[in-house]
Amino acid sequence: MATLVSPGVAVSLIDESFYIPGRQATVPLIFVATADEKTQSDGLTPALGTFENNVVRVVTSLSQSLELYGVPEFRVDSAGQPLHGDARNEYGLDALNKYLEIGNRAYVVRANVNLNDNYEDVKALWTAKISEAADDLQALVASFIQEYNQSNGLIPSSVGYKQTVTKSEIKTLVNEALIPVFASYSFSSSDFQTGFLQDHTIDHAGYQDVLYDDTGGNIVGSDVTGLNNDTTLYGFEIAISDNGGSNTFVVQVAGQDAQTFSELVSEIETEIQATTGDSGTTVEIIAGRIRITSGLAGATSSVEILTDGPSGTIALFGSTNLFSAFDAPVAGRGPDPLDVFSDDFTTIVGTYDGLDSIIDAWSAGSVTATEFTSTESEGVLLAAGADYDNTLEFRNLTSLGANDAARRSEIVTALQAAINNPDTLVRSDRYNYNLALAPGYWETTDELLRLAQDQEGEVFVIADTPFDRAPTGPNGLLEWSADNKIASNLVAYYYPHGISSNIDGENIMTSAASSALRVFAVNDRDGELWYAPAGPNRGSAPHLTSIGYVSGTLGTATTWIENDIDEGTRDTLFEIDINAFSNIINRGIIVMAQNTTQGSATALDRVNVSRLAGFIRRELRQRLFDFLFEPNDELTRQNVKAVADSFLSGIVGRRGLFDFATKCDETNNTPATIDASELHVDIAIKPIKAAEFILVDLRIVRTDAVIR
Repeated sequence: MATLVSPGVAVSLIDESFYIPGRQATVPLIFVATADEKTQSDGLTPALGTFENNVVRVVTSLSQSLELYGVPEFRVDSAGQPLHGDARNEYGLDALNKYLEIGNRAYVVRANVNLNDNYEDVKALWTAKISEAADDLQALVASFIQEYNQSNGLIPSSVGYKQTVTKSEIKTLVNEALIPVFASYSFSSSDFQTGFLQDHTIDHAGYQDVLYDDTGGNIVGSDVTGLNNDTTLYGFEIAISDNGGSNTFVVQVAGQDAQTFSELVSEIETEIQATTGDSGTTVEIIAGRIRITSGLAGATSSVEILTDGPSGTIALFGSTNLFSAFDAPVAGRGPDPLDVFSDDFTTIVGTYDGLDSIIDAWSAGSVTATEFTSTESEGVLLAAGADYDNTLEFRNLTSLGANDAARRSEIVTALQAAINNPDTLVRSDRYNYNLALAPGYWETTDELLRLAQDQEGEVFVIADTPFDRAPTGPNGLLEWSADNKIASNLVAYYYPHGISSNIDGENIMTSAASSALRVFAVNDRDGELWYAPAGPNRGSAPHLTSIGYVSGTLGTATTWIENDIDEGTRDTLFEIDINAFSNIINRGIIVMAQNTTQGSATALDRVNVSRLAGFIRRELRQRLFDFLFEPNDELTRQNVKAVADSFLSGIVGRRGLFDFATKCDETNNTPATIDASELHVDIAIKPIKAAEFILVDLRIVRTDAVIR
């Protein structure tokens, strides 16, 4: 109430008009995989969404989708035959585009993977990026020289005026220039980078790794070892071979001297060097594992742990926290320059010694025989890049895999990482979506379900099924379902897949989840979120010209097997909770089921009821937030109940609920709950279920019978 100092009238406005909106927009969160650094349909303008990964994009129109991600790419072979079912097809973008023909907003997260592993295309990408890096290196070298001269007060006539960089300096600057190159997925693996940079002309030492992994991350130096903090001796027996012979000996470490992994590796290294007299042997933590490396290199160099805990000691590694296993020993080797092939990979035309070796061997044409000008620095990087991309290592390390199964595994791993990535904040309230899917990749269903559960069950998962499974028979969908289907009231699987037209007019295989998403969008646009997304009125899929599955070797030109899904097959799929599209005569292609995969027979075994429950949960959670920290008295409870009643009454009127009841009074808000600062609301709802089975009793009566 306002305070008056002198006589007058003051009016205060108290807003008690809280209400919960009765509608919720349909907004999917789609996880996609695409080729890297695509262009838009003009072939020139960058499709910027393909230059990033693990970033949430809000896409509101089909034109924006094409600007961000370009035309969805679906592979064909050299004869133009489609590779239906290939793991590298852009099923997610196809789903996004077909949804945006109906809906007006979707969240999209692109996984960190490059679906275009065609050697010629990857080589062109490498050439472009190395060219950019070489330009950057030239500028970095010039800047380094300029800063050196300025900081030392040197001018061209000064003694010591710098015009070049040393081999050590250029290596540092090269690493900086290559950061954007190695950020590209195709060139990001450590093996690829090692192959390009490493000096292949030197001997390599043998080593063995001790593996650590507790599923939450590997060891770091500051982690505790778990060894007793006393004089207890822990040990292992090791054999170290080098060009001078072989030694086998026992290493012993007192627990009190190895309480952290940094202390442990230091103690092991000291003991090995003292025992063998070889000061070159090293022990270090590499990528979360302990690596013991021989002090001498060459083809006979090796390290092998023979026994963990020989007589008189306790197993050292087996007693440490997070210990997993001993990796296989890696033998040392001599020089191994890489073969450089002709463009068709039929003839060896030279060797690639590695960028470090090329820099170290530099002598001709420079101002001094051991240093580089900025122009020479650029040239060295360009030359190395031009040789490396014609090696087998380049071709193999930029490929997603030798076959479709290997490629699919690589892509699925990237998608799973995108779904689980906490940095995208898709598990926060920042993004208000209610569907989640990764079209084309049924292996991600468990990660999608975990995401939906993390969102308080307010998100529903549309799941895909394999591309190359007949509905029944040996190795069919029935068999797959028994071992692979994820059970939950928040998941619905769809089958079979279909043929539709892409943005560019080409016929492609659209995944079943993509078609289901479009059906959901039509259902929510023409009806309500809690209506069944199935049947002739809201389950039609007119964008499909055929439904079925593929036969043949995935990753090659496959055969499309059309299967209209007859009634008997629908019954079979219905019993295993697979929602089937079916080609109904004179009706077209329609999804004819709306089962969730919940094992129990409750109302939540249907998609419409599960989505209704998620909708009610979200709206109540968000809208009752306004009552936090209000006085926990009868007036607040009445206001809370009034808001809930008004919201649920609207759903009753719009055919979502038969009835409901709410309780928010002193019977469920006792002095004990009030003292605990809690306000309790009990709500019971009776969801309206869809009429999925229409049974007609047709009676034939006598002519003189009375019909009522």
